Amino acid sequence: MRRELQETRLVAATAQLQLDAQTERLTNLETQLRNEGGLRSGSLEQLLTIQQVPTTALPSTGLSAGAGETIAALEEHLVIALHEAEEKAQQIKELERNLEDLRRKFALCRHKQGLLYNDFSVERKVIPNFMVKDGAKTIVLKICA
Repeated sequence: MRRELQETRLVAATAQLQLDAQTERLTNLETQLRNEGGLRSGSLEQLLTIQQVPTTALPSTGLSAGAGETIAALEEHLVIALHEAEEKAQQIKELERNLEDLRRKFALCRHKQGLLYNDFSVERKVIPNFMVKDGAKTIVLKICA
């Protein structure tokens, strides 16, 4: 249960961070549009009205149509951002599994390399001389230890 709670908190914190980042990005884009003269009165509502963004069912709180469209667009953007965040989290988990697998393989290779080096070292100490037959001649080579 603790692990599930920790995972839930982690997911919630990640979602909050991504929401904050997307909100900041949206604010920056709105500022850029204002600076470029894309919005005459400086509101995002005009841009969303021009683009015909569909609205979702809003509670009857007396919001104007432009505000409802803005909220609907932001909700849609939030859903997309959360979906992308979930996909990224899955990709990260897959990459972590692959990394752990590669680390195990690398450790195995290093272990095998150490065993080979030990075998080589033992052979080098045990066999100080060996003979090479070259046709009619026999050459004795001495390995320096």
